[in-house]
Amino acid sequence: MPLPLHLFLTLLATVLAVFFLIAPRRLRYALTSEGLQVSRLSSTVIWPYAGLRASAPSGRLGLKVGGTGMAGYYTGNYQWRGEGPKHVQAVASRLDRGVLIDHDGRTYFLTPADPAGFLQQLRQRGAGVMD
Repeated sequence: MPLPLHLFLTLLATVLAVFFLIAPRRLRYALTSEGLQVSRLSSTVIWPYAGLRASAPSGRLGLKVGGTGMAGYYTGNYQWRGEGPKHVQAVASRLDRGVLIDHDGRTYFLTPADPAGFLQQLRQRGAGVMD
């Protein structure tokens, strides 16, 4: 293999390896004084607590119907398998054991480490939490 091609492929593999190591760690949920902060590789948004409705679903993500994939977590539009909405916007690290958040007419699926504790904290901060 010619040296320039070898160097290019080595550089490309290194960049991809670093990207795949960093990308999953960029998914974060934080409860700030302003609202629920959702951070992912591409952006960070803050949803005010007053406009949120949250619940612990009994379903899980189904077939992906739109969006781009990232190694280590699920983003994009998915069918919902279970009670509730037909489709959700996922910002998650797994397919189940998460929280549904309704904000501005959209339903999001998040996967905090402790869903019950997360819902309790949302309730204490003024979000509408459904049992």
